[in-house]
Amino acid sequence: LDSILATSDLDERIRLTAETCGIKHYHDNPRSAILVDFCYYSLMFCEENEFEKEQTSAFFSIMLKVFKATVDEGMSKDSAFSLFKSLVLSHSVSDPDTGAVELFSLPCVKKMTSYVSNTFFRYVDAFVYVFGNEQEVETVVKPL
Repeated sequence: LDSILATSDLDERIRLTAETCGIKHYHDNPRSAILVDFCYYSLMFCEENEFEKEQTSAFFSIMLKVFKATVDEGMSKDSAFSLFKSLVLSHSVSDPDTGAVELFSLPCVKKMTSYVSNTFFRYVDAFVYVFGNEQEVETVVKPL
């Protein structure tokens, strides 16, 4: 995370995000590029809202879990939003019995919910379509 935020060069930030997340072929694979963008903009949301490292890590993990549940496992939009709320809540309350630590305040939760509603959940159907449908590839070779 520090290395991604340390540079102001957008291309380098994207490259570092892909490398950190283990996403390969993002230059020539549209699905990989979409996933890198999803990861990058989740991190940028955290930076813009001055999240601490622990908050950034938790938010990023929550977003990846929700993304995978929706795209890979076919969870419905409503169920995915419930999962998001549940995961955020579990990081918003201290509970000594379970070892839960409060990372997110109410204003922070409101910002996250607004961001996720206006980004991921607005376009979740497109994510599901892109990642759930095989794309036909046609190679055309033209002589020079």
